[in-house]
Amino acid sequence: DHFRWQRMQRCKNAIVILSEALHLEPALHEPANGLLVRFCQRMGKFPRKGPRLKRLVGACVLAACIREGIGVTLNEVALRAGLRPNLLQKSVWKLCKVNGIRLHRGEKNVESLLTRICDFFKLTQQRRLIVELASRILSIASDGWILTGRYWSITVGAAFVVAVRSFHYIVDMESLTRMLAVSAAGIEQKAVEIKRLLLSVLRLLPWGKSVDMRNVHLHLHFVVDFWDMLAPLAPELRRRQQKELAEGDGAQALRDDDDDGDGG
Repeated sequence: DHFRWQRMQRCKNAIVILSEALHLEPALHEPANGLLVRFCQRMGKFPRKGPRLKRLVGACVLAACIREGIGVTLNEVALRAGLRPNLLQKSVWKLCKVNGIRLHRGEKNVESLLTRICDFFKLTQQRRLIVELASRILSIASDGWILTGRYWSITVGAAFVVAVRSFHYIVDMESLTRMLAVSAAGIEQKAVEIKRLLLSVLRLLPWGKSVDMRNVHLHLHFVVDFWDMLAPLAPELRRRQQKELAEGDGAQALRDDDDDGDGG
């Protein structure tokens, strides 16, 4: 009927407005609108004006971005839509349940967000290398369980920070956190976790004692380039290291006993 058509048009217009606020391409309007229409048809009604409309439109735009491989974060959408992130997250869960879809961010989403960050900072020199390095760092972080149960945007931001600093750039954390709508402390914490993971592998190498948290970024490119070989060898290298330490402690104990015997 006429009222139903009016509500559908209101939803379409809301999707366009939110997409423009997020600087998204018009091509995203159709996928987001498709998710919204399917949801409303299964629920048997279209939302009116107000918070319910905002939550549904925000969830559909975010879900469409994830499915299309666009690197937009939940906090960004919540900020532009004037919603609390936890309310938007619940709306996304409900959308997925009703529509029978699953959302998974892959390499395309990661590369898209890293490219957006580079555009935000107007980074042109070594851009491709930084994006590739940050993507590889994020893959290593996933292997080290750093991504489990954590905010995706914060971890991607941390990977970008670690990668950029390895090229001796200074990151404006305030601008980065403003763009991603997250806290600087969260990004710095994840950056420390990533560096600790890399350091734990470097310490197993013969020259690993010379590496610490202050200079681990100098060896970052080595770890990333040889991670596929270092990661499977890490358990064996760790066992050898523990064995050498145990033998060294045993030899030291014997020398101490000999010294005590000579003194007696």
